[in-house]
Amino acid sequence: MEYYYLHSSELYHHGILGMKWGVRRYQNKDGSLTAAGRKRYAKEEYKNNKKIAKEKYRAAKESADRQYESDTVEKRQALDQEKERFAEKNAETNRHYERKIRAQENIRNKAKEEMDFWEDPDSYFYQENQEKYINANTKISELKANKTYDEYTNRLLYNAAVVKINELYADKVRDAETRKYAAYVAAGEEYANDLKKAKELYKQSK
Repeated sequence: MEYYYLHSSELYHHGILGMKWGVRRYQNKDGSLTAAGRKRYAKEEYKNNKKIAKEKYRAAKESADRQYESDTVEKRQALDQEKERFAEKNAETNRHYERKIRAQENIRNKAKEEMDFWEDPDSYFYQENQEKYINANTKISELKANKTYDEYTNRLLYNAAVVKINELYADKVRDAETRKYAAYVAAGEEYANDLKKAKELYKQSK
C-alpha cells in the first residue's frame, strides 16, 4: 500500500519499491493469496513451527531435569545432613580445644609477668614461674597437635560417610541418569522430526 501526504509545499510518497497503484502484493481481491503471499506466509509459518519445535525440545529437557532432581533428592538430603554433622562436629572440636588453649595461654602469660617482676633467674619465684611458663607452652603445643589430629579424624569419618551414602544410592542414581539421558535422546529425536516436518510443509506450501 502506498501513502501520500503533503508537507509544506512538497508531496512525499512512502511505499515499497516496485509497487503499483491498485495492485496487491500478497492478497487477491477475492481474499486468496498471491504467489508472493503464499511464499511470505509459508515462510512465517515455517519460522513459527521451528520456534514451537525448539520450545518443545527445551521443555522436554527441563522436564527430564526436574524428574532427575526428584529421583535423586534423597541422596542429596543425606549428603547435606552429613555435611551439617561434619560442620557441627568440627565446630565442637574447635570450641573444645580453643577453650583449653586459652586457659593455658592465660597461665603462660601470668607466669611470664611474674618472671619479669622477679627478674632474678636464680630466685625461687622466678624459677617456679619459669616452670609454669614452660609447662604451659608444652601443653599448648600438645593441644594444637591434638586439635589437628581430631580435625583430621573428623574429615576421615565424613569422607567415609559420603562414600557409604554414594554406595547406598548408586543404583537409584544410575537408573535416574539412564532415564534422564533417554529422555534427552527422545527429545532430540522429536525435535529433529519436528524440524523435518516444518521444512516439508514449507516446501509444499511455497
